[in-house]
Amino acid sequence: MRVNRLTIVNTILLYTPNTLYSKFAFKDKIKEESYGFKNMKSNEELLNIAKEASLNAYCPYSEFPVGACVLYESENVYSGCNVENASYGLSLCAERNAMSTAVASGEKSKLLKIAIFSPKSSLCFPCGACRQWIQEFAQGYNTEIILEDENGNIQIYYINDILPHSFKLL
Repeated sequence: MRVNRLTIVNTILLYTPNTLYSKFAFKDKIKEESYGFKNMKSNEELLNIAKEASLNAYCPYSEFPVGACVLYESENVYSGCNVENASYGLSLCAERNAMSTAVASGEKSKLLKIAIFSPKSSLCFPCGACRQWIQEFAQGYNTEIILEDENGNIQIYYINDILPHSFKLL
């Protein structure tokens, strides 16, 4: 069985059928491999990873956990959760956390898909700041936004539709 790798809040975890190993236990081995899941493009799988990530959310103020999972053109997958701070402006959304993890892991390719989930809300759309970040890392690609509706069905939206006039320097 292949080993799957999942990045949550800048921590790499290795999953095997019966064991969970941390980044620190196999640091050299992980260094040789690319981060993320290879050849995994199913929207349902991406949403399930976002659901898992939402379980790690640090949200004592809003009590609104969110998880996100991003898929890049390289076929690497990264996830993140929201991390709040008493000074609300310093909080980090799950979407930006996942994209930051990708950048910190050396990701350079286009952002193809992002799945977002909160157990407290169906159709958990990204905030305005996250929409701009998604547009930035899409690098001209019309990134898919994968959400779950109130019936548990997957709904697909596109960044160019939910942020039609994004900020651009050029």
